[in-house]
Amino acid sequence: MAIRVALICLALGAVPAASRDIYVSYTHGSDTNNGGVDSPLRTIQTAFKVIENDNVNNTIYLTCDGEHVVSATLTVNASLIDLTIASAPSCSSDRAIVTAAMPVDNWLPATLNGYKVLQAQLPPNLMFTQLFVDNHRRQRARMPRITSGRGRGMVDDVYRWAHHLGNISDPTDEACKQGFVYNNTDLNPNWHNLQDVEILTFHAWDASWHRIDSITASNNTVRFSNNTWTYCVGSQPTQGGQRYIVENVREGLDEPGEWYYDRVSGLLSYYPLPNEYTNNVTAWVPSVETLLQLTDARNVHLESVVWQYGASFYNRFKTYPSVGLIGLDHCERVTIHNCIIQNTGVSGLSVGTNTTYLEVSNTVVQDTGGDGITMSSSCSSAHLHHNRVNSTGHISMWQPAGMRVRGQNMLVEHNDVGYNPYGGILVGWQQGTATPPRGQPIEPSLVVQYNRVHNYGLSILSDFGGIYLSSSDNTCFNVSTCYLPSLIYNNIVSTGRHYNYGSQGIYMDEQVSGQNISHNVFYDIGEAGVYWHCGRSHYTTNNMLLFTGRQAPQAIRSCNSGGNPTWPNLPVGLTFDRNVVYLDNITTVAVDNDYRNASFSGNVYYSTRSPDLIFPNNTDWSTWQKRDLNSCICDPRLADVAAGNWTLLPDSPAWSKGFTPIDLTFETGPIVDLSAPTMAVQ
Repeated sequence: MAIRVALICLALGAVPAASRDIYVSYTHGSDTNNGGVDSPLRTIQTAFKVIENDNVNNTIYLTCDGEHVVSATLTVNASLIDLTIASAPSCSSDRAIVTAAMPVDNWLPATLNGYKVLQAQLPPNLMFTQLFVDNHRRQRARMPRITSGRGRGMVDDVYRWAHHLGNISDPTDEACKQGFVYNNTDLNPNWHNLQDVEILTFHAWDASWHRIDSITASNNTVRFSNNTWTYCVGSQPTQGGQRYIVENVREGLDEPGEWYYDRVSGLLSYYPLPNEYTNNVTAWVPSVETLLQLTDARNVHLESVVWQYGASFYNRFKTYPSVGLIGLDHCERVTIHNCIIQNTGVSGLSVGTNTTYLEVSNTVVQDTGGDGITMSSSCSSAHLHHNRVNSTGHISMWQPAGMRVRGQNMLVEHNDVGYNPYGGILVGWQQGTATPPRGQPIEPSLVVQYNRVHNYGLSILSDFGGIYLSSSDNTCFNVSTCYLPSLIYNNIVSTGRHYNYGSQGIYMDEQVSGQNISHNVFYDIGEAGVYWHCGRSHYTTNNMLLFTGRQAPQAIRSCNSGGNPTWPNLPVGLTFDRNVVYLDNITTVAVDNDYRNASFSGNVYYSTRSPDLIFPNNTDWSTWQKRDLNSCICDPRLADVAAGNWTLLPDSPAWSKGFTPIDLTFETGPIVDLSAPTMAVQ
């Protein structure tokens, strides 16, 4: 495969003539030392200065005798080539920890809102919005209270606005983006430090953050200091549920684990959990968004280091988060192995423009404000494998991804991706090429295989897929540049839940074309296992669609007018061959009707409820089987589908249709224990 050949270049390049090891101990070192194992430097910044412009292979060893605290973003540029940053050999099985957070442990007991809290005096006018205790994110004081906790408190534990402002049908009327009319006394103009209170308002596939400009009690109107990004409040009332929550409001500090920072006085208040006491609570306040930024760097290797605690300043008011706890721009031959990237208000790893030959392996990325891993469309030749990306999208709610994979020659395999409020692995989202002539073979430039994607959507947002492929938005209506050849092979996608609609197993959006979807399992899906939203040259073969339609009964979906203003004048075409469709207590295979240029054959359909299944155009089997050749409604003979054993028994009718085995036992995530607990959503 061309992608694998290209990635061999990761190991190539000129080898420096000499090497040097430098040791850093923030706890016991001194920046006047020589950097030897018995005379370590104190700071990573000084180590960078020592090796700057060296033409040798430098390794900076970080000791494990305490956190390595940095006061500003660590920057690696063209003057620092052939560099390795790793945990010192003396760390044994531990990992060195790099952080840019301020510890807070000078607590005094106090009372706030009638509750016993801990308070600490900090400098005023700090701009932090994240607080961590014992490596876990703590909730800013919010309203309404979290009672059910479902969907991170963003499903049931919400306020609902009463009416939008302005005219949402007039594209020139900006008033609808500036606020809304609230119900009853949900908002209060007399809240403490009103200018610091923030509102998160939900649309359909995104939600936007806003500071409050004013609250007028006489007409129940709130106005934002920053407009919504794209959509009017009220343009998608059903899809978003008219939901919003209020954060950073002192009057909302009423639950254990919540905190509030008074920016005017500098007083930090924390409502401790039952097992937390004054003498053993250390909270961490992040001071920078990006811990490590690589720009124009070559041959840089990060090995067995924990990178943790990142802030979220203004990126939450933007669309896609533009920075990560670790950032790369214009880099070549970078490897990240055996690391932990966690506890940040932005993305975990942000791979920016023109970065090539990147390998990320055996790494945990978790508890992020934005994407877990996000890549620019100008990147090329990356191999992301054996990683665990977990508990992402806590802050930035503009279509947050576990992994956002863009560029050319991308190989994504053996990763475990879970607990994200939107899609699991987002692929493409970039301009493709013109559709090649019929019969001309095209090697896929994006390969996603042997990954486990699970617990996505979380009932928070709508309109996504566990694996979500798209071209550039709003380009394919007029030009034919949506051919993005991709191979989606032998992945297991499970447990997707939307808020109002659109939790798919795999979703091809914006007429993206050229997808080869084979040997995947889509299990326990809110809507369809496979959704082709127009586009052509889709080959969907040898997959299992099991227990789909949990929230909206259906197994497959095809082209429709939603988001497609020129429909039905769009390119369409798909193949659906040798698939197993197993429905639980529903009988609908498809509810839509645009299956032009579609080929069906050799499929096995089954429902635990009834053999009378419903096919496209509301047709029954006697009609549909005339175009679905060599297929049947029959028990596929799965070993124990409810228990997760999806092995086809020897007497399965699927074998006679040409079905071939799917590997259900492949390994994912780190292949050694990194001692990083999975931070599942409560």
